[in-house]
Amino acid sequence: METKEPCRSGRARTRRIRVGLAAAALLWAAQPARAANGFKTTAREWRDAPTGEGCEGASERVDRLESRILDIKARYWANHLRKGKSLAGLRVNPGSTISDPGLKTSFYKRMEYWYNRGEVSELDARELQLFRTIEAKAYSLYRECGI
Repeated sequence: METKEPCRSGRARTRRIRVGLAAAALLWAAQPARAANGFKTTAREWRDAPTGEGCEGASERVDRLESRILDIKARYWANHLRKGKSLAGLRVNPGSTISDPGLKTSFYKRMEYWYNRGEVSELDARELQLFRTIEAKAYSLYRECGI
C-alpha cells in the first residue's frame, strides 16, 4: 500500500501511514482472530473481551446458584478455618463469586456464626457433593464470564 514516490515531506509519510493503517483495519475486520495454533480464538480466551449471550445475566445466575448452598458453604468454610487452615493460600476468597451485597453479607454472617458456635458437624456426603457440584458451576460461570 505504499506510494512509489520518494518520501520528501512529512505529508507523504503521513499519507503512507494512513493508507497502511486503513488496509490493516480492513484486513483485521475481514479475518477472524486466530490463536498461535491456527484455531479461531473465542471470547472466553480474552478475559476483558465482551462475551456473547451466554454471559448475559451471569452474575445473577451465579448468585442464584450460591444462594442454594449458602448455609452449606458457610459451614464448610467455618470448619475449614476452625481446623486452623488459612484462606491465604486460596486462589479466590470464598465469597468473591457472590456479587449481590446482601447475599455476600449473609454468607459472611453465617460463616461467622458457624465459626463462633464452636464444634460444627462436618458436611455429610450428600451436602458435600451438592456443595462441590454447585460451587463448581458457579465458579466456572464466574471465570468464563469474567465477573
